[in-house]
Amino acid sequence: MTPSRQIALAAVVAAVAALLAGCGGDAEHQAAVPPQQPPVAVTPPTTSPHPPDAPPAPPTPVTQLVELSSSVQGMESIAFHNGAAFVSLANSSKDGTSVLKAGLPLANASWAPLNLGKCAIGKTGASSPATRAPTLKAVNGSLWMLQHSDANDEHSLCEIDDQSASFAPRDAGLLDCNPFFCATMSPTDIKLADNRLMLNAGGGENVQVSEDRGATWRALTGALTSQACYEARFEVIGDRLLVGGECPLDSAYLRAYQLTPATLQLLSPQPLPVALPDLENRNIQFIEHVPNTNRVFVGVEGGLMRSEDGGKSFTYVIHQPLGQPEIVPVRVAEEAAQYPYIWRFLSPANQPDVIVVAGFDKPNTRPYLAWSADGGQTWTDLSSKLPGFSARTGGQVTALVEGPQGQLLLTVNEEPDAKGHLMQLTLGKP
Repeated sequence: MTPSRQIALAAVVAAVAALLAGCGGDAEHQAAVPPQQPPVAVTPPTTSPHPPDAPPAPPTPVTQLVELSSSVQGMESIAFHNGAAFVSLANSSKDGTSVLKAGLPLANASWAPLNLGKCAIGKTGASSPATRAPTLKAVNGSLWMLQHSDANDEHSLCEIDDQSASFAPRDAGLLDCNPFFCATMSPTDIKLADNRLMLNAGGGENVQVSEDRGATWRALTGALTSQACYEARFEVIGDRLLVGGECPLDSAYLRAYQLTPATLQLLSPQPLPVALPDLENRNIQFIEHVPNTNRVFVGVEGGLMRSEDGGKSFTYVIHQPLGQPEIVPVRVAEEAAQYPYIWRFLSPANQPDVIVVAGFDKPNTRPYLAWSADGGQTWTDLSSKLPGFSARTGGQVTALVEGPQGQLLLTVNEEPDAKGHLMQLTLGKP
């Protein structure tokens, strides 16, 4: 090979070697690796392609009445005290009055009688034919029993003795005495106002006050003597006392008085003005203030009145014509126009627009129950769900209360003083 060709061959070999060195190695043992690409940012989706199922909506409550207990005796009231429930029963020709106690919850509760001691009323008989029943009410941290006394050895006001699980008389200060004998006055209601007990013993416009838990009483309105009238209904709203009833006979009234809250005295014996529709001699059945509102309800024969200004003025929210027909016998298929005596009232805690009222429908001789979800503007009648409605044997709702867990409870009798039922009410949609 000539020197010039040797030089050319060497140049070719050198060029190939340089090319292999630039590619990173020997082509026989190492393949070329492509350069890595920069990472690509990925934005996660804002919504899942398969969102989870939404939780099911709670079921809509259904209005219903469920029986919790029953008795051949009439049930008059239910109250709660120290974590237990108490129900009072009417007397009859076979049994005296009684009070039953049960632990909570009330579903399938076991009821046991309490010892009434000196506060018991015996069986009906020739000397005392009228059926009577105690009314229980929890007031001022205690349980009180109110009942009509028609004999000197009977007691009209009693308080539970938690130590002995019995009742003790508290009516020593409710005596109406003349030169010949003393009679015990009977109250139908007891309430608490300004840390003082108030009740309505003796009839008429009587409202009494006690500063010593019932040991002694003084007259706030009326007197400490018996009156020939129905017992007054009463309520304290701020510095006003509302009193209502029927006195004299066939003359309904509703009056207001100014109070001095510090001493719970009348500022003046002259009543304050109250704007009222015509009562038409509709006896006042109750006066109740809805807590934390200016709303006051007054039950009357055949109607219900409402105040939105603390009892200064009232209008009817239930108003049946006064000229009711005679009582319709059960054998007659036709029914009379409804004319309820509304004497029981309940507005559940923290639900001021929910109103439940009860009593009895006089001409049709059956129990009455209705409720409103809008403060009394519109009403749903639940009477047909009550025991004794179809039988038309004089049934009536005797108590309507809210239990410690918010249950709505009522007692209802199929007959005026017999065949009692304790029931729980659940409210659905109107």
